Amino acid sequence: NSEILRKCFEEIDQSQYNSSEVLLEKFKNYAYWSHEEIPCFARCIASEKGWFDIDLSRWNKQRLVDELGANMYNYCRFELNRAFKNVCSFAFKGLKCLKQAEMNVIITHNNLLECVKEKSISMDQLLEYYHFPQLEHIPCLFKCFADKSHLYTVNYEWNVLNWLKAFGPIRNENADISICRVNANEREKMDICAIMYEEYNCWERLNYNTDGISVTYKKALKKIFNF
Repeated sequence: NSEILRKCFEEIDQSQYNSSEVLLEKFKNYAYWSHEEIPCFARCIASEKGWFDIDLSRWNKQRLVDELGANMYNYCRFELNRAFKNVCSFAFKGLKCLKQAEMNVIITHNNLLECVKEKSISMDQLLEYYHFPQLEHIPCLFKCFADKSHLYTVNYEWNVLNWLKAFGPIRNENADISICRVNANEREKMDICAIMYEEYNCWERLNYNTDGISVTYKKALKKIFNF
């Protein structure tokens, strides 16, 4: 929105920049910033969109769901609720996550859809995954998805960045995700599909999604089947 950009540009001390065009070019790449390169700019953008309340220092979650969709919000739900020390950084991380969601949610959806088609899976079969059963009901469904999403290396090590791209930020940034790797003794007793599914189930347990109400999964199913 050019009017929002103009307003936020006006609030910036532009003495350190050559022109507004330089600022605009910087902002176009904000999804890839490792830190906020234009101080408090993301907070201004999110606030002007009505997504972020500066006075209360919190995200307007319902507005995000209404305007961006539940999948986008759910992808970033942990990032939008983290404890923070600097409100500008908090807003920046949230807006950056939403941009990443815009790029990655559709890829995750398409990968799942391809596996559904390849395996001729019905809605009733997929509904069995709502409660994250201990054993996979549809043989190698998750492996199909994992392969398309490149969640593993050729040696079946985790591509952690790809897990984060597929499912979004985890609840606890300091969590030891290595605990989800099936140990060597157990791996000898399991096939690769069972191993991958168990590791995925552990990932969901880290995010408290094993109570049968995974928003990500349900929304994906509804979109696929218009359910």
